Amino acid sequence: MKSKLPPHDWAILATVCLAFGGVGAAFIMCVLIGFGVHTFVGKEALYIAFGLQTLNLAVIRVRERQLRLDGAPAPSIKMRRVHLIFAWIWRGGAVCLLSSLLFAICGVSFGSLLVRIPCTAGAILTPLGWLGALASFHRRRQAALTVQD
Repeated sequence: MKSKLPPHDWAILATVCLAFGGVGAAFIMCVLIGFGVHTFVGKEALYIAFGLQTLNLAVIRVRERQLRLDGAPAPSIKMRRVHLIFAWIWRGGAVCLLSSLLFAICGVSFGSLLVRIPCTAGAILTPLGWLGALASFHRRRQAALTVQD
């Protein structure tokens, strides 16, 4: 490896904490308080969590590029497949959430199936894909730290 990696990546840790906080806030607002996903408050919490996940994935992308440029070991074929699968799961969830938002902005009511089904699918797929991308990045970073030592 060209440069020495620090033991902790503070940008990743900060954005992961923000994203977990957004997901937790969405869960609290939608489930525990009882607003529901298909209300204005629930959708607001859901889209804030989605934005924080997007921020975290952007930072992960930058850090992966830095690892690649620093000569970190290439991930195995299985790990590349896992990363690709979770990336496409997150992208599918993002498309569902954004299409639901687009329909809602265009005047379709929140109770319509055209808004509810993509919103529900996106609310399930985006955290799942985000957690998988986070896990695969963590594994790649740990491999780089091991090779460095």
